[in-house]
Amino acid sequence: MKISSLVKEEFCRNETAPPILSSALRRFFSRAFIFAIALTFVAAPAWAQLRVVSITPRADDLHAPTNAAVRVTFDQALDENTLGSRPLRVWGSFRGEYQGSLNYDSSTSTLSLAPFQSFIESEEITVVLKNSVRSLAGAELAQPLVWRFTIANPFGTANFTPVVIDLNSNNSQEPTQIIPADFDNDSFIDLAVVHRGSNQITVLRNTFRATSGAVLATLATTLPTQATPVSAAAADFNSDGKMDLAVANFNSNTVQLFTGDGAFGFSTPRVFDTGEHPSDLIAHDFDGDGDLDLAVAMSGIDQLAILRNDSLGFFVEAQRLQVGASPNKLTAWDFDGDSDLDLVVANSGNRALSIFRNEASGVFEQSGAITLALTPVDLKTGDIAGRGTNLVGDGRRELVVLGSDLPFLGKISESNAAGTSQLSVISWNAGANTFNTTQSLTLDGRGQSFVLCDVDSIDAVTPNSPFQPDRDLDIFMTRFWDDRLTWLRNSDNALLNPLSLADVDSVRSAKAIAYFDVDRDGDNDLAISNYLDNQLVIYRNGGQRLTPCGLVDSLGNDVTTINFGEVAVGSTGLRGLFLPNDTSLDFLFSTTLSDSIHFRILPASGSLPAGENVPVRIEFAPTDTVSYSAVLLIRLNDHLNANETCAIILQGRGVQPAIFLPNDSLDFGCVPPGATAIRELVIENHGNFALDILSGSTSTSRFVPLVNMAGLRLPPRTAIRVAIAFRPDRLGDFVDSLQIRSTDPANPLVIVQLRGCGSNSGPVITSADTLRATEDIQATYIATADDPDGGSPTFRFLNLPHWLSASNDTVRGTPREGDRDSSFTVIASDGFFNDTLRVIVIVTPVNDAPIFDSLGVLTVFEEELLTFTLVARDPEDSTFTLTAQNLPNGASFVDRGEGRGDFSWRPPTGSAGQYSVTFIAQEQVAAGLTSSVTIQITVLKRLPDLFVQALTRNQPVIKRNQRVAVTAVFGDSLAPVTQAFTAGLFLNNTLVADTTINEFARDGRFSLTREVVFDQTGRQVLEARIDIGNQIPELNEANNILRLEVQVEAGELAVAPNPFTPNADGYNDEVIFDLRDFEGQELELKIFGLRGELLRTFNATRAVEFRWNGKSENGEPQYPGPYLYLLTDRGKKIASGYIVLAR
Repeated sequence: MKISSLVKEEFCRNETAPPILSSALRRFFSRAFIFAIALTFVAAPAWAQLRVVSITPRADDLHAPTNAAVRVTFDQALDENTLGSRPLRVWGSFRGEYQGSLNYDSSTSTLSLAPFQSFIESEEITVVLKNSVRSLAGAELAQPLVWRFTIANPFGTANFTPVVIDLNSNNSQEPTQIIPADFDNDSFIDLAVVHRGSNQITVLRNTFRATSGAVLATLATTLPTQATPVSAAAADFNSDGKMDLAVANFNSNTVQLFTGDGAFGFSTPRVFDTGEHPSDLIAHDFDGDGDLDLAVAMSGIDQLAILRNDSLGFFVEAQRLQVGASPNKLTAWDFDGDSDLDLVVANSGNRALSIFRNEASGVFEQSGAITLALTPVDLKTGDIAGRGTNLVGDGRRELVVLGSDLPFLGKISESNAAGTSQLSVISWNAGANTFNTTQSLTLDGRGQSFVLCDVDSIDAVTPNSPFQPDRDLDIFMTRFWDDRLTWLRNSDNALLNPLSLADVDSVRSAKAIAYFDVDRDGDNDLAISNYLDNQLVIYRNGGQRLTPCGLVDSLGNDVTTINFGEVAVGSTGLRGLFLPNDTSLDFLFSTTLSDSIHFRILPASGSLPAGENVPVRIEFAPTDTVSYSAVLLIRLNDHLNANETCAIILQGRGVQPAIFLPNDSLDFGCVPPGATAIRELVIENHGNFALDILSGSTSTSRFVPLVNMAGLRLPPRTAIRVAIAFRPDRLGDFVDSLQIRSTDPANPLVIVQLRGCGSNSGPVITSADTLRATEDIQATYIATADDPDGGSPTFRFLNLPHWLSASNDTVRGTPREGDRDSSFTVIASDGFFNDTLRVIVIVTPVNDAPIFDSLGVLTVFEEELLTFTLVARDPEDSTFTLTAQNLPNGASFVDRGEGRGDFSWRPPTGSAGQYSVTFIAQEQVAAGLTSSVTIQITVLKRLPDLFVQALTRNQPVIKRNQRVAVTAVFGDSLAPVTQAFTAGLFLNNTLVADTTINEFARDGRFSLTREVVFDQTGRQVLEARIDIGNQIPELNEANNILRLEVQVEAGELAVAPNPFTPNADGYNDEVIFDLRDFEGQELELKIFGLRGELLRTFNATRAVEFRWNGKSENGEPQYPGPYLYLLTDRGKKIASGYIVLAR
């Protein structure tokens, strides 16, 4: 099977690149190819070998969904009797083994496992298909199949916020490795930290949900190990559903296994002996039996051991392999694509990689070596150098090796003080049977360790890229010697660009690094260890997944409004929908309805499992013929969005027709026999559903509907008019009824009373024939008439003058200036006979006073000119004069004649207030009339505007304790200031100089200059402030402060003599550390020996120098050689370097 796979790869791929594979490996593959050709001529039945046609998710998928089901499709039907031994096992790097429902679809020959729990974002999933399955014909798989894929984390923004966690106050903890895993099965990732200096593992509980993010992690337990633990792996080694820990102890030559109980409890460790100095271990299923084995590198004897798991967590050494000098790192990589995990070993002693090929059963054969330029310090595998169609990642992992020129002993030369790292990306070329270095980058800084992870899925940098969202793997590297965390951004799996290397943050003695989603918000967070200070720094990614709050239909479409439409009163409308949860977390949901009488949701609360859609039913039961609307609020107990609710609008309408008659009787009056009177009957539908008229009939032929009423339909909220005729056949009174039947269930029958009489008499007008009116006074005329038949005549009016209007039997109106005498005609009618009367209108005129045009309320600021023209007119065009009363001081008014006068006034400063000015118009005729108008004038006070115009210093570069002249320029605009105020200079919000100004002219300026001493380093803030304490009311307070940020630098640490010779000859016996540039700081100086041991510590708050005589803390003289010094201020490094002791 393996050789056939290799032949297939040979014919399918055609990559060419410079070979870096050993000659032994090339000879092996040449022999394998010849043997494969020979096999093609051997006849065999078609079913002799069971083959896998496809797998889902695909191998090395970078963004599989959290609810993915694992599927394997075969080329033959399976014997279901062979599926009972758990043939398909699924493991997660965070949670351990995933149990699930195993299903077999015989129609497609597909075996699938649907996990009971959703996968966790960013988790690496390993699938093992054991070769115990058989086809119906008895065919077997040639080997087990092992493949891996990664769960998507779609909400990363790479906007990081650091949180520092103190691990322990004891010295020499030395956090060496960080292992993220869910140790208490609460779906939140905890951390295990390996401490090589204190021989222990610290297990931290993830408390983000419990504390609503206030505390990220707290100590759960501490596991004592044997001497010098250096590497650990978390996995479910005994298949009990709980995460265990395996740790390699460098100086005890052992591996310990701590089995977990799922609640941070761990067993007494099982101990397994290894070779000398185990330096790294990894856990994978190398033999495809469904159990996780161990691979252990041993740097003391340059060997690799394979420890096979017996399924209960007991390990037996299965194979030991010789590797290069001082192996220090391991990784698993299916480089040849034959669905088993091969091994790569990094050898620090000879700067090389050893490659071992898995022979399907967990037996490895050495397949070559790759030489490196720098000492390898870490290696990982990931799909970082290939693309599919509009998809980052081609399903083939590359090997990524980090090399670094880390110093062993002695002083780093000044020419290479910054140091370099080399990042190599290595791929397998199946066509040439070689390994190719796809890319090799030289980077600034000495790398220590790195991770491959996606942190910027929501990528705003390349919005037009076809590969969106961003799902490529970026590289994050710690630089222990440089105190840095560095990000090398991947650009859609194109070639890595060293120019994209950027520092994320400064982390003292940054060593171990791991990625995981600490707050379960759908992005990758980072954890970094501060090796010397025994701390973790967790960088929370700024992404934010959405709370899965809402409803969807059966097709998965979002539903924000549910309209039940028309539902009959008394019945119930139903809608079936789903509450979705596309995250990997379980939630509880609850609901609230603003109208729980007419709407209901079932269930109203309950569980919302991860990756599932919970069906719900919404009901609507109207009780009336109105429209209903309600808001359905859904809330989830999401730790990220505790107050998040989603609103669903519910709408519906209760329907029912409702007949209504505005008049339940019709009076036709008196009609001559043989004539016809017609009246209209109004029928209304007050309901919100169509009303059908079934019939409408009378009992006599004198009253008859003029339309066939059967079949008439009234839409909701409409009305119709039905004409009814009355034709008497003789003199006398007549009555009848109109019976209307309809579909109104409440009133199926309504009755209209009909009345009329037969008569030959007409009306006679009895009202006056003259209307007398006075100008500007309302006049009223009421028409009256007698009808011998006792009816009520109707009136019409013809030729009314323009100022009169008619309503029923009444005419009203008010004559104005110029209206004269006139007349109009009154007509009274009973519908058949008329009477007419001409009415004379006599109008008496009167004199009117002048009228002023409106000016409204006027507003003006002090010192502004206010002018306006007063306009008046006389209705009779009489001549009049204009005068003014109560004019303010300085105001003037001039009568320009012809009804116009000009007002002018500039209010002086201090005149703010309200003013009333009265203007009088006096007619210049006998018995002339007078009118007046009072105008309100508001004068507003004009406020000053104090401001800081400029803030400058006379030194561009500022050193600590330096005196610098600082000048501020202040000003005023808009209005003068007549009371005292204060202006001043501030340094870091502390007053350093001020002055009092008693009064300040408009548009004035003054300056304030003082010498300021900057006694602190770093960013300092200068401020110039005017009107300190806000004593002066101003138009604008925002410009009263002007800030100037300056950077104050500290001098360099002077160390001399270097080298120094402590031989008591009186010359250069001590090395002196000059601290004068650091005066006033809390300084600590540490001297370290050749093996990294602490020799001396100097502490002082205001020391000007430290002196070292070449002796340890207990007075022992030290050997000649280089020594490291580290100067810190309140724990923060400010200087470091090497000194040389000579004799």
